Amino acid sequence: MGDPMDYDGYIKTYNQGDDAATAQQYYTRDITITMPLGTLNGRDEVVGFLSRGHAGIPEELKPRMVLQSEEHILAELDIVLRAERGVPDHFLTPLVAGQEVTVRFFASYDLRSDRIAAFRLAWWPPAPPT
Repeated sequence: MGDPMDYDGYIKTYNQGDDAATAQQYYTRDITITMPLGTLNGRDEVVGFLSRGHAGIPEELKPRMVLQSEEHILAELDIVLRAERGVPDHFLTPLVAGQEVTVRFFASYDLRSDRIAAFRLAWWPPAPPT
């Protein structure tokens, strides 16, 4: 089957913020991502989406639980957004410049050898500030 997917390495690379490098190293060329916003097809479309989404909003993935087999990964993650600019219409939650928000995600990945060939994302909105 090939080398196993290095999920810890993927998280580390993703958190460095270079979407193109992450995609080149960890995604298949024909990757698909399915989420409540729709489906992205192909590495170029995924990189474009991530690059637009991360502009002025650095993101950090913090895995809470990861289950991995040769062909699949299931992960529960906290995603920390650090807004360098205000984005009142951000798809996860309105963001104010200087704000840090944590959103809980679930991800189900399909693997092809040591790369991610497809994944599905689900999330729920952060709790309102108290």
